[in-house]
Amino acid sequence: MSSRRLAPTARRRHRWGSPLTAVLCLVLVATSLPSQVPVTLLPPTTVASTGSAATESQTLAADIQRQVREGIDVAAQRADVAPFDLLGVSWAGGAREPVQVRVRDQGGWSEWRQLEAEGDDAPDPGSTEGAGARVTSEPVWVGGADGYEVDLPEGVDDVQVHLVRDQQSSAPEQVVIAASRRQAKGGGPAISSRSSWDAREPKTAPTIAPRLAMAFVHHTVSTNDYAAGDVPAMLRGIQAYHMDVNGWDDIGYNFLVDRFGGIWEGRAGGTTRNVVGAHAAGFNTSSVGVAVLGDFTTTAPSAASVSAVGQLLGWRLGLARVEPKGTAAMPSGDGTRSFAAISGHRDAAATECPGQELFARLAEIRDQADAVPAPVAQRSGRPHVPS
Repeated sequence: MSSRRLAPTARRRHRWGSPLTAVLCLVLVATSLPSQVPVTLLPPTTVASTGSAATESQTLAADIQRQVREGIDVAAQRADVAPFDLLGVSWAGGAREPVQVRVRDQGGWSEWRQLEAEGDDAPDPGSTEGAGARVTSEPVWVGGADGYEVDLPEGVDDVQVHLVRDQQSSAPEQVVIAASRRQAKGGGPAISSRSSWDAREPKTAPTIAPRLAMAFVHHTVSTNDYAAGDVPAMLRGIQAYHMDVNGWDDIGYNFLVDRFGGIWEGRAGGTTRNVVGAHAAGFNTSSVGVAVLGDFTTTAPSAASVSAVGQLLGWRLGLARVEPKGTAAMPSGDGTRSFAAISGHRDAAATECPGQELFARLAEIRDQADAVPAPVAQRSGRPHVPS
């Protein structure tokens, strides 16, 4: 996305840089305003500590809030922020349109990245967990940035930028891989436990559905060039954002898969139980959500991650006696809606998730899942009872 100024007749967007406590120096530019615009200092920031990650929420000053609501194009930049690892934006009211962000690190300013406003990647409507009134963007992992710039849709109000900082160093790559994985029940793939990435305890006991009917595949809109040792911190950051910013009970996904083929336990409740997640609003009950770490809008997922998703879902759907290449009828309103047993998030909602490149691999994932041998409990003739 170009950073050029917009003509007075064009639709206006708003770019502003990272506000912090202490003195805030802003340069405001608006094609329809004088070059100097009075600015009010920001109120104190809010920090929510999770024990393993801290979320800092920064609120726009009142004068800036007013200009954003009125559609005035506001530009500002400050790049001396304490390093942060994950970023997201929220607001009250206004459209659920995408937000554009870029960050600064040692290599300079990144390219602009589009973050969708979360609305369907969320808890089910009507649930206590999904009662939040604010609109939140997807979070993006940036891994040590020290500045940011945001381009917002006009008309939004009470804008906040949320920065998550990991509070512990990740273990060396060989330690993470060797110590964190355990074989799944019933002959399934090795899965890294929640304790291996130092997950926070959920706010409430998990909800367990009576059956599992299908799976949704997601991506996390994160960087694609992370190291294996970065993965635990990435998971801690996503969980902190989901719990501290979105207000959810836990990380939204049931499982996460990294680009090296590692499988990680996400939401608490047990890998063999039908835990209701917060990943496909309206269809969380009776589905399992698997997110691949990365952004696959234009970048292809690794062969290792595609294979891991196939192996995971072949085992997990097999425990529930669901055919990976079959279909599922999911409750929707007063009727039902039909899905492929392994679907992409975009099959259920107006979203780009899981990115075109990963979505194009779903047929391969179904083939790989279908080739997974039946779990031990099924081969023995015993029905699987979630533990």
